Amino acid sequence: AGPIMIIFLVAMRLPRNAFLGTSAWYFLLLNWFKVPFSSGLSLITMESLKLNLTLAPLVVIGAPLAVDADSFRTADGNLEGTLRLICERVHGHGDVPVRKATR
Repeated sequence: AGPIMIIFLVAMRLPRNAFLGTSAWYFLLLNWFKVPFSSGLSLITMESLKLNLTLAPLVVIGAPLAVDADSFRTADGNLEGTLRLICERVHGHGDVPVRKATR
């Protein structure tokens, strides 16, 4: 559902803050809707909740250290350029080179 929702929101050409807010609300509600089903399938247990609560402070401390502010630049409507930027970021860690645009 994630990629479909993102395509839908991008097609609406929402302003950046509206896009981020709408995405956040959508995924919050979607994930809360899945909790009873995950619990019923024993994917969420008391042991897993205790582990999550124990590790949550590490996420709060580590997230600001791992987030790169340049990754959140707004898209300028250039789909190819945006996809190229994503590929450069993903492959920038060394395993697959990305060839430069020839235009």
